[in-house]
Amino acid sequence: MIKLAIKRIIYKVFLLIKGIKKNDLIILATISKTGTHYLRFIFAYYLSFSNGEKIDRSDLSIVDKAFPNSWHVHYFFRKRLVTSKYLKNLNFYDMPRSHYAYRNDFFGSKVIHTYRNPLDYFVILWMIKYRYDPVTKDNYKHPFELIDEHIEDYCNQYLSMSNAAGKDLFRVSFERLIRNPVPVTTQILIWLGENKPDKKNLIRAVEEANLIPSAKIGASEKWQRNESKPCNEKEYNDFMLDLENNGSIGVWKKYFTNDQVRDIELKLKFYGIELKQFTLE
Repeated sequence: MIKLAIKRIIYKVFLLIKGIKKNDLIILATISKTGTHYLRFIFAYYLSFSNGEKIDRSDLSIVDKAFPNSWHVHYFFRKRLVTSKYLKNLNFYDMPRSHYAYRNDFFGSKVIHTYRNPLDYFVILWMIKYRYDPVTKDNYKHPFELIDEHIEDYCNQYLSMSNAAGKDLFRVSFERLIRNPVPVTTQILIWLGENKPDKKNLIRAVEEANLIPSAKIGASEKWQRNESKPCNEKEYNDFMLDLENNGSIGVWKKYFTNDQVRDIELKLKFYGIELKQFTLE
């Protein structure tokens, strides 16, 4: 409690020093591997097109140029805050990303939250975060092995957002986002105050974002954006192809047995979450 209170004070002091109001910020507070970077790419391209700019498809760093800041790093004096021009047309200062559960500090800012079904989440977390990094590839031999370590954080984030009634919060599942990107992002832009989003530019932005495999599957690590190679390239390419073929939904069926699914279901119930409430395929 004392640590949280100190963090709140640091955050308030930081905003005061920088002259930033809470309602100047959009907090992209998502569970990792649930479409964070897909949304960021769509918005980066959309805002670029709206400014009449051309994009370089080979430059995936556009997403980090448009939205360079992490909420829990740059807003607590840990790194220098990087200013960006991209959100000016929407009358916002910044859209920092966060993978935290809902914080009282978020209140007063717009908060966008994405999540995805937990079975796909655990498989993709294993594959993208651990399996292809030579340093971590042997940490877990199978996605089921990381469940106990990661399920509490997943559930805490999911529940904190679903219980944030009355907050200025836009929640959307990855499955809905990936199947209906233009309608969903249109709704988000209207919620952010843009009365008539440019549909043509938004369609172009979605088309460009869909060309980036790591964004379209709703999972990205920096090693993908800086063009590093996975340590097992064939396995990685096969996995990405599977995701492309099934629309990035339902990949869990190739990895979990029925008994393992039942075990995960019971673990979720312990936290008060029903597996059937998610889109599984």
